[in-house]
Amino acid sequence: MKPNLQKVLDALLDEDLEKRETQTIGECLEYTLKNGLLMELVAYGKSDRPEGLFEIVLKFINFLIFDVQATHLLNMQEIHPAVMQLLVHIEYSIKNNMLLHPIPNHYDGDEEDVEDVLETNNQIKMR
Repeated sequence: MKPNLQKVLDALLDEDLEKRETQTIGECLEYTLKNGLLMELVAYGKSDRPEGLFEIVLKFINFLIFDVQATHLLNMQEIHPAVMQLLVHIEYSIKNNMLLHPIPNHYDGDEEDVEDVLETNNQIKMR
């Protein structure tokens, strides 16, 4: 990850460590979510300029979602637009064979995890 973006992620994760006991969101993360900074980051990443920026943005949001533990970010409405934009862009890129960089895989390869995700996706489709 780029050094400046890594510093931002480190600051958000450090703040998260302080807030885990109270399970509250920190001021920096709240500012990031409420002011659309993730959407702006995704917009830059979608251009993939300089080449590889999309992968960096994807990793940043991936780390943010999985490593912030004081609160469940996916339960927060403010993160949904950024995640949806990433998913739409990935789908578009796959359909048009434009995905140049492999998508980082957060799973450890555990078949049960993959089956749970597939089952959840099927349940969502059925709604």
